[in-house]
This record gives sequence, structure tokens and C-alpha cells, in this order.
Amino acid sequence: MAEAKQTPRQKMIGLMYLVLMAMLALNVSKDILESFVQVNESLEISAEITGLKNDQIYAGFEIAKQYDPVRVTESFETATKVRNQSADLVDYIDSLKKKLIAGTERVSDQVADTLQLKNVKAKDNYDVTTNIMIGSSEDGSAGLSKELKERILAYKEELMECIPEAHKDDANIGLHLNGSQRDGVALNWEMTTFYETTLAAALVNLSKLQNDVKNAEYDVVNKLFADVAKVDIPFDTVAPKIVAPTSYVLLGDEYKADIFLAAFNKTKDPKITINNETIPVNHGLGKYNLHTDREGQYTYTGNIEVETNTGELKSFPFESSYIVARPSLTVSPVKMNVLYIGVDNPVSVSVPGVANDNVQVTISGSGNRISRTGNGMYEVKLARNSSSNVHVNVKATMQNGEQKSMGSVAFRVKRLPKPTLSVLGRTTDGRISKGSLRQLQVAKAIYEDFEFNLKPKTLGYTVTVYKRGNEPFTKSTSGKRVPEQIKRALRNVRSGDKLVFERVRAEGPDGIARKISGLTLTVE
Repeated sequence: MAEAKQTPRQKMIGLMYLVLMAMLALNVSKDILESFVQVNESLEISAEITGLKNDQIYAGFEIAKQYDPVRVTESFETATKVRNQSADLVDYIDSLKKKLIAGTERVSDQVADTLQLKNVKAKDNYDVTTNIMIGSSEDGSAGLSKELKERILAYKEELMECIPEAHKDDANIGLHLNGSQRDGVALNWEMTTFYETTLAAALVNLSKLQNDVKNAEYDVVNKLFADVAKVDIPFDTVAPKIVAPTSYVLLGDEYKADIFLAAFNKTKDPKITINNETIPVNHGLGKYNLHTDREGQYTYTGNIEVETNTGELKSFPFESSYIVARPSLTVSPVKMNVLYIGVDNPVSVSVPGVANDNVQVTISGSGNRISRTGNGMYEVKLARNSSSNVHVNVKATMQNGEQKSMGSVAFRVKRLPKPTLSVLGRTTDGRISKGSLRQLQVAKAIYEDFEFNLKPKTLGYTVTVYKRGNEPFTKSTSGKRVPEQIKRALRNVRSGDKLVFERVRAEGPDGIARKISGLTLTVE
């Protein structure tokens, strides 16, 4: 299948991608890595636009299936299969992105899921990419790049099976996995793409793959749809259309629009009725204008009646709705896009055009509370048994004294992460000097790489001193302070002796006691 003609934007993104990859190969200054952020964002936007084009085709399938299910159902089911397979592969690539960010930034997967490339500090780190995607092998077979390649190849085979027989000979769904030559050595795709590749470049490579998957999906479902829509209604004109939920965008929000090609007949107008009234049609386009004088949500139904190339009249019913409202609300979490149980979560709430004193804010869920802390600022305190999603509901008192609901915003709810044991600033097993051990006073639980500045309570632990030639000396304690007997035992340790913390228990601000990992320190 011939690939869709690239737009100027897609050509520019592709050119930027190639230039940046070449610069990276030449070991250009780290400042160049920041350019990968722009390319990555462009690729993500391009994939989103292609996704909207795909949605338009699926919507066309739905309409065609309603009109002629016998002829359309088989192709519709095949298109649905392509849609699901594409979504699965895109989601898997998303999981690889999260894993690379988590490994590079040394944060949990949950935190990595909230980080964008522009906020990642170690964009030039290539060790994690190599370890995860290549592993200890010389061909990538010990890393996740091999699994990724196998999934892509399987996906391409599945798409080929979905392409109509008449189009298999000219099929070309892209997703080429070519290797390269480096210093005279032939490298496969896995090594070319991920070996000693910086995090920034690796994420761009993965975003490009997602973009290619969206394009491959478009090529296949477009052919499937063309086979079922190639008869019936004659069109002589196509024109670009932009359909946006609104042309009014608040500062900081995103402008969103569906951009697609619409087909119509300029020489033969369809009959369009809305709420049983015929509306004017000019050169194939119906114009619906309605004056609004009341707030609220309104729905209207209609029908488009067109004549096919056989003289048959076909009807296409539709339904749409619109909202007449005053300015909408803005609710934003100050820390992250989630709310945590057991802490005071800061949230900002504003309704443009309405004074903050005239805004009333509530939160869903039994036991959950939200309280005002300042001008437009609130704190959310969640109950222990809060559901996994909550809604912040906002009402506003308008100038005429009428109280109106401005809507609600959903937030994900999470529990606090498990604390980590810290001894003399160390949170992982390792070696330590005798001089440092003499300063040991406490072993405490902390939160690593967490948005909130919280201090968990250390409930207790067991600590053992292992000296060569002596029996282990063990003491248990409550709280964070190291027992005096242990500190005395550490005064005459020698190289190779060990200090082991086990059975550590800590309690977070949420009141939940947890068993956390211990720590082993070896004397240098």
C-alpha cells in the first residue's frame, strides 16, 4: 500500500529527527540534547493528529455499518482488530518510556509516569538505556529491544493479514527496522537504536515508533474503509475542515481541534433538517445558526438526505449538543496530577470572571475534606478508605445572586509510597569508613524522590554487628536511635566487619505501619 503523502509539518519533523540523530552520533555538546525535547513533542503531536484522522475513519465505519451492516460488518471487525493491535503496541512502547525514565531518574514507575522529557535531568545518560534495552549481550538479545523488535515484526505480520487481497501487492506499512555500520562493524537494529544511546535520543526513537504505528494503522484502516465506501454517494469536492470544541481557550490550557478532509457535492445539495426544520444548504454545505439567550446544555437532532449515483435516497441521522455557559472553572493540583492519602494536598481553584470569595468548592467521597487556605488556594485531606478517584466540585455565585455549578475535575488517588531506610545518609548497601561509623546516632525512615516534604516515623528495627572471629551481637530497638550497646560495639570494628539493619518498620503520615527494606554496611 502506498504510504499517505506527508504534510510539510511531518517532513520538517522527520528532517529534524535525522539531523539530531546525526549530531548525536558526532558527540555534539549536551546542549543539543535539549533539541530532542522539541522533536519529541512534535512527534507526540503528530501521532495525536494521526490518531484523530484514524478516529474519523472509525466514525465513518460506524455510520456505514449502521446503514449496510451486511456489507460493512466484516471490514468493520477487521478495522477494530487493527485498532486494538495498534493500541496494544503503543501502550507497550509507553511502558518502555516509563521504565527508561524511572531507571535514569531513579524514581518509581508512578513518578516516572508523571515526568515529561523536558523535566528529566539526566537527558544525556546512556547507561540505563543500554542496560535496559541491550543488556549484557552484544546484539541486544538480552535486553528489551529484542522483545520490542519481535512485537513490531508480529504487528506488521498481523497488519498484512488485515489488508484486503486487492491491495497486498502494493502494501507498504513502514516500520522498517534497519541496522547500520559503525566503525566498519555491522550493527543490527537493536544496537543501532539503543546501544550507548542517550535517554533523550531513546525517547525520541520510541516516540517515532509510536508515530509510525499510528501511520501504519491509518494506511490499513483507510484501505479497508475505501473498499466499503467506494460506491453509493458521488462527491466532487474535498475541503479541509477544523472542528474545535471551543475557540475560547484559557491561558495555560490546550487548544484542541479535529482536522480532517470533508467530501461533498457542490452541484447537488443534500437536504438537511434539524429538529424537523430544513436549514439552508449552499454548495453542499449546510449552515446552522441559532441565537442563545439562556444558559444550559442543549441537544439537537437532524438528518442529512443525499441521492446516490443510482438515484437512491440515503438518510444519515445525527445528534449533537452544545452548552451555553458563563466562564468555566480551573482546578489545578499544585504538586502533581494526583492526590495522596494521609497528607495535605495543595490545590488551586479559580473561576475566570468570578471573585474567589464567590467560589464554593467541595470534594466527593465520605470523609474527604477540602478547606480554603488562601486566595484561590485549598488543601485536600483524603480519608483512609477513599476511592481511587475523587472529584473536586465547584459552584459559583454569579452577579445576579444565582448559584451555578461550574462542573467538576477528577483526580487520581494514591497511597503514600513505601519509605526507605537511611543510615548516615546511605539508602543502599555499601562500604563505610570506621570514622563514619563512630558518628552513628540514628537509623531513620525517609521518602526518596517524593514531591512532598514528609518525614515518616521510624517504629523500630533490629541491628546486628558481625565481627570476624566473634559471635554476632544483636539488639532490637524502638524508634530511630541506635542502641548504646551497638555504638560501643562499633568502636573497635575492623575492615570487613558488617553492620546489618533488619526487620525495619516505619509509619507514614497516613498512619499505616509498613515493613521496609533493611540495609547492610561493610567496614572499609
